[in-house]
Amino acid sequence: METVNVENSSNIRAIAYEGSSLFVTFNTNAQYRYDSVPESVWNDFKAAPSKGAFFAANVKGQYQSQKV
Repeated sequence: METVNVENSSNIRAIAYEGSSLFVTFNTNAQYRYDSVPESVWNDFKAAPSKGAFFAANVKGQYQSQKV
C-alpha cells in the first residue's frame, strides 16, 4: 500500500492506495475506504496542491465509501 502523509491540510492527515481502493485518513482519525477508484485519480490526488479541495471535487460522493 502506498501511503502519503499530508501536511498543511485542515481536514486530511494521510491518503493511501491499494488495488483500486483509496484510503483517506482525516485529522479526526476517522478513516474511509473508497472503492473502484482509478489509478489516475490517485495520481492526481497525490499531485494536487490542495488535498482537501481535490477530495471534495473528485472523490467525495463520487465513489462508494465505507468507514474502516
